[in-house]
Amino acid sequence: MTVSHTVAEYALAIRESKGLVSHAARRLGVTDEAMRQRLLRSPSLQQIRAEAREAMLDVAESSLFQRVEEGESWAVVFYLKTQGRDRGYVERSEEHRAVTGDIRIRIEAVDDRGDPALR
Repeated sequence: MTVSHTVAEYALAIRESKGLVSHAARRLGVTDEAMRQRLLRSPSLQQIRAEAREAMLDVAESSLFQRVEEGESWAVVFYLKTQGRDRGYVERSEEHRAVTGDIRIRIEAVDDRGDPALR
């Protein structure tokens, strides 16, 4: 027996599951694949899912901000690495390799004085 759900039921399941497809599918008693197919066919359900995910992103950001204000070092470091890049807070990775054989480096001089975009 196939269970048919209304768009309103799908929308409610998506909202209640915060946009998580597998959770919404379980709420409706359908497979994840059936839920994905229904989403593909409905721009309005896609919009509802996007809004639910955006709302959860706001919740996560609020929680992060609270932890930064509380002085949680992990939160401060994470925030600076992701939002403070223009102030020099970047994580840099270095790679060291043993080289066998010749290394050739080519350096070209470029006259950019004529190009205002390069000044």
